[in-house]
Amino acid sequence: MPLIVPDTLQIGIEMTHSGQTIFNIIGLRVDINSGTRTPQANLAFVKQEWEATGGPMRTHLTGTTMVGYHYTDLRFADGATDFLGSSQAGTNTDPTAALQACAIVKLSGGSRARSEHGRLFHGPLNEADINADGRTLSSNSITTFQNAYNQFKTNMLTHGLGWAVISRKNSTSKDISGISVPSIIGTQRRRLR
Repeated sequence: MPLIVPDTLQIGIEMTHSGQTIFNIIGLRVDINSGTRTPQANLAFVKQEWEATGGPMRTHLTGTTMVGYHYTDLRFADGATDFLGSSQAGTNTDPTAALQACAIVKLSGGSRARSEHGRLFHGPLNEADINADGRTLSSNSITTFQNAYNQFKTNMLTHGLGWAVISRKNSTSKDISGISVPSIIGTQRRRLR
């Protein structure tokens, strides 16, 4: 049975670094206007804000390159799917620390319910992102990442697309009310080998 989530689109953001795929999934809740747009029009807004100056893509390393954006309309069992390609590269020229090292971006729907919390992985990190202890992010990097993802969230709202956490178990989505980047670095061992 296909996943159906009212008023929700699923966007896959695909990038590569050193030949490895980096893939994050986000949810977007549609309003009355954005819900009637074509998939390509909604994807164009995602691309515009993800790759904007100060946005998430610009904080990635120059070796990290976009592949594109995958669209799935979760509102209907036979919802539309689409793809919008991109070749935008990150703008950070510092050396890569390790391919698996990443920042964890925590997304909160504002309650304690597990179904209203999500995360995505921002990486790979550069050497300047990681403190000398090899375990924690620098405070400047935490601020940079939080600002980039908050900018994306705010700008998407201007297009009638609210960034949301999707619960596959409950077939629901919840608007994100808070974005945080913990100081402890994460790893993407299962994703990047």
